[in-house]
Amino acid sequence: LNFLFMVNSYEVIKIVRACDKKPVYLVERDQDMFIAKPFSPVEPMLTDLNHKSVARCYGLGRLTRHGKKIGDDFAISEYVPGKPLVRTENNLPIDMVTMYAHNILEGLIYLDKNGRAHGDISGGNVIVGTDHGAKLVDTSSSIFFGNSREKSTYECTPAFAAPEVLLMHRIIREKSEVYSTGVLLHDMLHVDGFANQRGITQKLSPLAKSKDLDYLSKTYEKAMATDLSSPQQVTPEFGFLNSYSAKLLERCAGHPRLRSILEAMLELQPNNRPNLAEAESEFAHIDKTLLLAN
Repeated sequence: LNFLFMVNSYEVIKIVRACDKKPVYLVERDQDMFIAKPFSPVEPMLTDLNHKSVARCYGLGRLTRHGKKIGDDFAISEYVPGKPLVRTENNLPIDMVTMYAHNILEGLIYLDKNGRAHGDISGGNVIVGTDHGAKLVDTSSSIFFGNSREKSTYECTPAFAAPEVLLMHRIIREKSEVYSTGVLLHDMLHVDGFANQRGITQKLSPLAKSKDLDYLSKTYEKAMATDLSSPQQVTPEFGFLNSYSAKLLERCAGHPRLRSILEAMLELQPNNRPNLAEAESEFAHIDKTLLLAN
């Protein structure tokens, strides 16, 4: 940066990434680090979230130079040391994958109890580190459900999105995030998992951005009719899904319970997927079993 930025009393250290083509900053205050992300107040921000697997939100700040506002309001959130899952090595040990699964699902259950869904579970929005396992970040734009079961959404990372999010622009409470978590776990286990996600995202982005509701509805119906065990029946739009049933689960030989829960999480029909508590209970059991085995 060629001049000093401030977000209220936060000094910008560097740009860490982009969000909707706008910069996301690492900022500092009193030697503590925070993340400042562009924020559009579509949903009320929960600033009282406090869970070991969920990055905290601290409210809104403004980017200024010499006292003048620059850009949009920014959401100030906890800086989580470590690296995004998408930048970790693939083919992770099974005990590490089950531990991360346990962390992620605990965080999602906590959000759900507060009437929220993360809304964009992806390899870039889970940070792993030696001191905290896996932690959900980018929660400042989480989706507020209240007492609803479904909500409209146009925000997703296509490669990780459940079919109903990608094609119908609707997120189903618990079920959609279970699917996205299943994709994450698949990619952690698979030797070339995250390496394929950029290409998949590019392939599916036109679907995610399409406003042709008739086309999307028909594509969704095709996806729901797909038999993943029969490659010839997989529609071109969903060709990548076949790898979830065929390759997934070479690594799960000797771990039938792990294979079973992952296959259930990746069911195309939302009602056939487990809820968050059911998935978390399975991974807690698998984690404990692996621990005892070692």
